[in-house]
Amino acid sequence: MGKKLFAAVVITTGVLAVAFGTFSVLQSLKCFSLEGKVSSLETQNKNLSEQIQTLNSKLEKAETSETAKIPTVTAQGTVQTNDESSDKADEQAQTLPQTNGTPTTPADIAGKKTAFLTFDDGPSYNTSQLLDILKQNKVKATFFVIAQSKDTPERRALMKREVDEGHTIGIHSWSHNYNYIYASESNFFDDFNKMKNMIVSATGVEPKFSRFPGGTDNTVSLTINKGKPIMPKILQDVLKGGTTPVDWNVGGMDAVIPVPSKDTIVKDIVDECRYRKSAIILLHDSEPHASSVAAVPEIIKQLRAMGYTFEPITSASQVMRRNPATAIKSTKK
Repeated sequence: MGKKLFAAVVITTGVLAVAFGTFSVLQSLKCFSLEGKVSSLETQNKNLSEQIQTLNSKLEKAETSETAKIPTVTAQGTVQTNDESSDKADEQAQTLPQTNGTPTTPADIAGKKTAFLTFDDGPSYNTSQLLDILKQNKVKATFFVIAQSKDTPERRALMKREVDEGHTIGIHSWSHNYNYIYASESNFFDDFNKMKNMIVSATGVEPKFSRFPGGTDNTVSLTINKGKPIMPKILQDVLKGGTTPVDWNVGGMDAVIPVPSKDTIVKDIVDECRYRKSAIILLHDSEPHASSVAAVPEIIKQLRAMGYTFEPITSASQVMRRNPATAIKSTKK
């Protein structure tokens, strides 16, 4: 009886061991299978992520391409696109006669990429550092200056330095007070001529170029005058007086407060220049714009690497100017 019981126990233990072993094997197989499925899912997820990244990259390129084709209007009233893969934009830009009588034509700049650094709203304490940067990099720029209604020795000295170091100086505004400037044509020219006279007095040079506060196509003048367009007449009279207004086709993003970071400004400027042969770049050198000035060395470095040369605006330059706004576009749909 004892032997039979012992044998039964042994047999039962063996059966249990086999069953447990089978169960363990099955569990291992299930785990292995599950791990395989997880690994497969991870691979699929990685592939899907790569596909999403590829699609996002394609979308970004498509959006950039569409942005590059936004139309602008030249001084001659012709519509031009910003697609620099074509020479049409450059062919439609206004060409001014050179001082030596030989005009610059689109054929003269075939294959050439030119960047015009222009700075608004100075001079300020940032301007001295900016002039040092430009000198170190052997770059000439254009300054559209303001006085903030104050004729000071410091401003005069910086304006003279700009001219003495070979940069172009232009009129921006005496007061930079939009509500006053655009209240009437007489107000505009009172402000304009005060700034012009200060430039002549400080530098001995009569400015040949100007930039309207807000640009030629500003709508502030329309708002202030309750929809009455005064810019067409102002533009006509400025041109008759021998001053050429200049707008921009790159930049202006640093006009906001707070001013963007140096890295943001560099990236935006470089990205906007990728599709252009002629880039008139708007930056600022007024008191809040330390990051704009700090961005200039890297902008110069990267644009040179892209094949750009730098020039100041002169009578030989192709300038960009939009048509004056004659109506405020509604944002309602």
